[in-house]
Amino acid sequence: MFDKERRRQFLAQPWAAYTCAACSAVLLYLGLVHIPDIVNSINYLFSIVSSIIIGAVLAYIINPLVDFFEESIFANIKKKDTRHTLAVWVAFLIIILLITWLVMTLIPSLTDSFMMLFNNINNYAETIGKFMSWLEEKAREFGIDLSKVIDHVSMWVSNLLQSLPSYTTTFISKSAAVGSSVLKWVIGLIFALYFLLGKTFIVSNFTRLRKTLYTDSQYRSRTLFWSRCNAILSQYIGMTILEAIVVGVANAIFMWIFGMPYISLISVIIGATNLLPNIGPIIGCLLGMFILVLNEPRNALLFLVFTVILQTIDGYIIKPKLFGGTLGVPSSGILITIVVGGNLFGIVGILLAIPIAAILTFIYKEYFFPWLLRRKERMGTIERRGK
Repeated sequence: MFDKERRRQFLAQPWAAYTCAACSAVLLYLGLVHIPDIVNSINYLFSIVSSIIIGAVLAYIINPLVDFFEESIFANIKKKDTRHTLAVWVAFLIIILLITWLVMTLIPSLTDSFMMLFNNINNYAETIGKFMSWLEEKAREFGIDLSKVIDHVSMWVSNLLQSLPSYTTTFISKSAAVGSSVLKWVIGLIFALYFLLGKTFIVSNFTRLRKTLYTDSQYRSRTLFWSRCNAILSQYIGMTILEAIVVGVANAIFMWIFGMPYISLISVIIGATNLLPNIGPIIGCLLGMFILVLNEPRNALLFLVFTVILQTIDGYIIKPKLFGGTLGVPSSGILITIVVGGNLFGIVGILLAIPIAAILTFIYKEYFFPWLLRRKERMGTIERRGK
């Protein structure tokens, strides 16, 4: 192995730069030629470790609940290991009971909603036909010809009815794929349990490693940085899940009061899409209106009015109360992060757009901007000395 002096002499040779450039070009060419193989290898590796990654993510999400039980409910237990173990098992017991309740109550209701939607497709087509006929008559009164639009809509409805069996087959095949994905999540949940039970061991050893690699000042500054990032991400995930549950339950109560169909299906859609920042509520509202307008247009109108009111309350009352304004992310930054994250990582990128934007804003304000100021001061000092 070269020491520093020999390495410097080696790089000083005239042919060294050309050799490094040629080798880099060859490696780049080979990488570009074999991109499909590289992608397949990465996907294969990810499929092997996907359950472990899912377990780590679930452990991170569940950890605040474990900390709550450990610091509040079991705070009187003196032995730390016993307190932590009890908190982990209680947290997992609550999660398992919640999942069981969802499977026992929500899944059958969702299945009934889907079956009702498929079974009544002819009635929905008839309702759309009557509505389009009424719309065409009203348009004729104002001298507007909508015959071409009516023909296109009728053709679309006819194609939908003809392709319904293929949609059903696709839905069944997708359900089988979802079954294999559920197995990965179950294994991931088991990994999460082991990660949380061994949290003390993992954290202590990782801390020892970091203290070995860094100086004391580096360790303190980087620990502070990652603690702040963790606080932003944890707060956002927890509050977003709570907000989605509140919005979904409020929507279910409203639909139940007015006797609307598909309560479970639409409420789950509203709650799930509310996890997506900015565009999620719009998507959920459009999907809910589409399902309801097939059954009863009046319900779709009431649903639209309620959703606008609910999202207004959510944006101006619920969100500020939950997040407390601590993220401090400008709307333009959120929009840019949503677009870039969505294009690069899909739904996951959109879900994490706001915390990533908050972390980038924090890095800019606390690290990058002060670094620019220090750099400017150093350059000014050098210029003054030169004079």
